[in-house]
Amino acid sequence: MKAPVVRLAVAALVCWLFGCGDRPTAVDPEVVATFSGGAVRAADVDREILALPLAQRRPADGDRVAWYGQIAREIALRELCLEAADHSGLANDPTLARRLDELRRTLTVDDYLERTLPDLPAIDDAEVARYFGEHGAELGSPARRLVSHIFRRRTAGEEAGPLVAELSRLRERALAGERFGALAAAHSDSETRHQDGALGWITRGSLSPELDRLVFSLEVGVPSPPITTASGVHLFLVEDELAEVSPSLDQARPLIRRLLEQERLEEAVSRLVGDSSPAGSWVATGDQLRALLAGGDPQAAVLRVGELEETVAGLGERMQAASRESGTSASPELAEQVLRTLYRREVLYQQALAAGLEGGGELERRRHAARRQVLADAFLQHRVESSLEDDEATLLAHYQAGRLRYSSPLRLRLELLRVPIGSRSNQHLALLEERRDRLDQGLTTLADLAAELGGEVEDTGWTTLAELSARAGRLPQLAPRLEPGRHTPPYRTQDHLETARLVGRQDPAPLPWAEVRDQVRDDYLAEHGAELRQAVAERLLAEAGFALVPERLEALSVAAAQAPEPGP
Repeated sequence: MKAPVVRLAVAALVCWLFGCGDRPTAVDPEVVATFSGGAVRAADVDREILALPLAQRRPADGDRVAWYGQIAREIALRELCLEAADHSGLANDPTLARRLDELRRTLTVDDYLERTLPDLPAIDDAEVARYFGEHGAELGSPARRLVSHIFRRRTAGEEAGPLVAELSRLRERALAGERFGALAAAHSDSETRHQDGALGWITRGSLSPELDRLVFSLEVGVPSPPITTASGVHLFLVEDELAEVSPSLDQARPLIRRLLEQERLEEAVSRLVGDSSPAGSWVATGDQLRALLAGGDPQAAVLRVGELEETVAGLGERMQAASRESGTSASPELAEQVLRTLYRREVLYQQALAAGLEGGGELERRRHAARRQVLADAFLQHRVESSLEDDEATLLAHYQAGRLRYSSPLRLRLELLRVPIGSRSNQHLALLEERRDRLDQGLTTLADLAAELGGEVEDTGWTTLAELSARAGRLPQLAPRLEPGRHTPPYRTQDHLETARLVGRQDPAPLPWAEVRDQVRDDYLAEHGAELRQAVAERLLAEAGFALVPERLEALSVAAAQAPEPGP
């Protein structure tokens, strides 16, 4: 009688060590995959597929077995991550708690809009044709050229001849096979040397008329001859080009339809928002927002709606996310756009609360599913970041390969003339333009013009382009192009006429490893996060003994292939 007892004891030990518990086996005809402590059933796969948009409810390549298997892997991975997140206490992390609260508010607003917005009228062909007639040219893209350059600065009174000879030699070296970017990094005086001389994609009108004609006449891959300008001598290289794209009405029709549908939706949402903000609501805009961003207080409020208050620091995080998502750089305009979107969402959220539509039913199911996915993703990301944090060699290699990216910012010191807008502003603007050459030659000063026109001169001190962007006006675009002692063209802001003199510049310089390690890590995660996530996911699944049940996946595929197609 002892043998069965021993066998039972061994079985119990094996289950304790490897998580047998109530684990289903492949005998269960519904199980399509198993892992330590659980299983994925056919019904789980069905629910996952039904949660997808209609157009995504079939495999792109037609291989249903592989597709079902991938869905089963994702379900198992989510369950494993959720269990680990619960044990780690990750759900109590304040940053994650804020993210979950954001998710709750956004889903509530989405549900409220679904229930409240009226059905929007369909877009007919006449509207599409009318839009194409008015905006068709905007739907295409102009011809573009990918341009790099080498620039040698010429000081006042210096002959251009020696610089022309030097750049001619560099051109011959490039024609002989040396990489143009390496020559720019070693010899150019422009701050673009830190990006191997890259100016980026250039469209017609981006440069001065003379340089514009030159760049768009060059043969791709052949450096220009040396070009002399007032500031120095240039070599240009066109590395690639894209032709102008002008879609036909039929080609543009789907895009126009989406644009018009989005326009109607935006109008309907704006009418719903109206002016019905809760008492005490406030949102910073325009110069007020720019002043708060430049003020340096991360806890300064930029928005209040209901119980929600957003700070400068919080807005900065939202701007970074919006910048990554849209591919645009952070700017005061982006800050205003992000803040307007947040304000509108919060007004709608308060309306949903007032209407008693904050919870229950389908909304609660969506919240629950979304919360589980966010927690699972957060745990997986935590594991990815932890694995990279311990891999100093990989981070150092990334830093060494991209040293030019990890440099101090360009800093400029400017004298800024500001003349208040008045009845004679057009005459003053013409006078400033007329005096620009005399200013550059040192025959008059900004202080002289301030006294003549009733303006004032401000010394900006050493400032970055990001700091200049917090000001109204065109300084961030104009100032980096100046040579010391030169002046920007005059321009208007809402309240002033302005022109500026570049007093000095501090070009970017590589920063030490200790100062940029965190940035290097974040950049590496941004560039290689998908591969790291895949590797960590495979380890988690392997550790849990994840295994598919091929015959069950095959049976599901056969059943799906034999099922009738859904109706419209």
